[in-house]
Amino acid sequence: MRNSRGSHEVFAYGSLMNPKFVEELLGKSVKLVPAKLEGYKKVQTPGRKYPAAVKHPTSSIKGELLLNLSSEDVKKIDKWEETPENLYVRIKAPVMTKDGVRKAFVYITKKEKIKQSS
Repeated sequence: MRNSRGSHEVFAYGSLMNPKFVEELLGKSVKLVPAKLEGYKKVQTPGRKYPAAVKHPTSSIKGELLLNLSSEDVKKIDKWEETPENLYVRIKAPVMTKDGVRKAFVYITKKEKIKQSS
């Protein structure tokens, strides 16, 4: 989600929490800060190695917030998150950090993909 400085922020709860992986993916280092996504649960989908976020009213996911991303950076992350098998969709959601609530992009699982893998 674009912040007041004109850059974007993405909440990460899987491979994007690894700074070295993000640097390889984007071709630059990115600042990450601890964050939490309320109202979602991290699950491991059967037959896949990547975690998935699904709505769950009493759960939360601890992760990292990627800061100061360009639109081009978000496009690269979009391309990465389309694998495997177009499992994710990008939404805007409030994310908690030590400095308060911030709006960020979050990649959540498409419901039909979870049902297919169950």
